[in-house]
Amino acid sequence: MQFINKRNRNNRKRGHLISRHFLNSCWHEEIHQNVNCNYDDFSRRKDIKLLLYREQKGLCCYCMRQIKPLGSNKNATIEHVMPQKVKEEGVPFYFDKLKFFRKHVTTKAIDKTKRWKRNMFPHFCAYENLTLSCDGRLYTNEDEIHNSHLHLTCNNVRGSERIEPLFFMKHIAQDLEYGEDGLIYFTKEFMESNAYTDKYEETIDSLRLEHPTLVLIRKGWAKIAKRYSNKDVKDAINDEVKRLDIIIYMNLKINEETKLNNDIYWKLFTQYSWFGDYFRNK
Repeated sequence: MQFINKRNRNNRKRGHLISRHFLNSCWHEEIHQNVNCNYDDFSRRKDIKLLLYREQKGLCCYCMRQIKPLGSNKNATIEHVMPQKVKEEGVPFYFDKLKFFRKHVTTKAIDKTKRWKRNMFPHFCAYENLTLSCDGRLYTNEDEIHNSHLHLTCNNVRGSERIEPLFFMKHIAQDLEYGEDGLIYFTKEFMESNAYTDKYEETIDSLRLEHPTLVLIRKGWAKIAKRYSNKDVKDAINDEVKRLDIIIYMNLKINEETKLNNDIYWKLFTQYSWFGDYFRNK
């Protein structure tokens, strides 16, 4: 997992400009009312998605999948760290956990009859509260691989559940590790520190980041990272012989080999090339 820096001055300035422009565009002077001032309309803006995409280096904030926020092949959605439908009793948790929320994020409802003039932004469109997540769709069923319409991981499976915003932890890349078995671990030093809490493990579970498909993908990359390049893996999309060589080198179970040798599944595998770099440099 990678740290997402919401304190970058240029990104923050751009994010605030986008949110402010949206809120201003909702005000209709003739009727003196805000119109379509909601997340559905805000989420249609390409500029906020591109800003978040660049900020995250094109990777899902949770599972490290390569994401596409725009176009016919898009697989990304805007994620609210503090949920859109956050319960009132849940608000203090996020403001206590994320100190930088206090200056720019508010859960105050928009008054339909008043133009928004505050320096704080509604949490549904506040830059500090937004990240990009993959849409959570994975390929399932060992006998007949198909593009599942079920949201199995990450953003959509979470719903409005409270989570620890791991990607806002400055040292998350050092505190969280991926094992060669494909599982996720927190380092011994971190678990013995005062900063550790069982809630971190619960967040991994609630986001289903140890879904069998993700575990297999990470395990596969761990086995081949130091022998095959990311380009080799991508070339194997159209080179079945090369793909089979790579899969055989993984030395997996037969049912796992069958999964990865499927065209659709292999394309999914290539979208996690971040793990190739991770295990290559580990």
